[in-house]
Amino acid sequence: MEKRRDNLKKLDTATGRGVTFTTYESPVKPHNLHEANMYYAADKLGMRPNVLEIGLQGGEALLQPGAFQFSRGNLRMQSVSAFQSGTGGRGGLGGLIGGVARMAASSMAGESSSRNLFQGQGVVWTEPTYKHLIIGEKDTANDSYLLDDGAFYACESSLDVASRLMLDARATGGNGLVSPELKGTGFFVLESPVPFEEIEIHTLQNDEMRIDGDLILLFSSGLRFNIERFDRGWLSSARSGEGLVYTLTGSGVVWLTPTAQAARHQVNALPGASTT
Repeated sequence: MEKRRDNLKKLDTATGRGVTFTTYESPVKPHNLHEANMYYAADKLGMRPNVLEIGLQGGEALLQPGAFQFSRGNLRMQSVSAFQSGTGGRGGLGGLIGGVARMAASSMAGESSSRNLFQGQGVVWTEPTYKHLIIGEKDTANDSYLLDDGAFYACESSLDVASRLMLDARATGGNGLVSPELKGTGFFVLESPVPFEEIEIHTLQNDEMRIDGDLILLFSSGLRFNIERFDRGWLSSARSGEGLVYTLTGSGVVWLTPTAQAARHQVNALPGASTT
């Protein structure tokens, strides 16, 4: 007898070059008293883990390390450097300076400095995650996308996934010195703190956007990025009640998660709650 995952709720799907990404909502049942206590609140609120199915029909897909659960079929798996992943970036920076930069960024990136590449015919399933798995498409090669650190989950190998050193003002914003960068075209999957219906996608045309808080999930690398005070001068910032804000200027795409911190702020507002 063979039993499959018939109890999963299908959320979204996309088919690229020999690769199909499908996201599901997975039901959770506690298996002991400790788990029952831990999962009770999440279950009452309707929180369900997401899982990703990667169907390979002769194509290739990249997956973040630690996300793999099991595979089935005639598949090959290998670990590739984040500075060489994808079909368009297997040359790296080159030269002695490039090698030193790759080593430094790899050290700072930790586990995210590599990806797992799957090739062949079969299916790959990922570990359940309480974050939301969002399928997106990069349909132009004229721009690259910079992702929030930790947001990359999977993509087809027509996209070049590199780790980019952010040696600018972004390094002071608490996001670290390394960010995943997507180049080329194809479908990708992000691990998001909010579901897709809560994500705002803005297209800037010679415009400027200021963002209070770490709410950027993705933005075009063609946009000029800076971290600055909300208003010029220390007294002006004090009067406005705002501190440092993220500023994006130019033309490109921005994905925001404006509701990501709402629940945390409500909890911290309760009497006796921590404000950190």
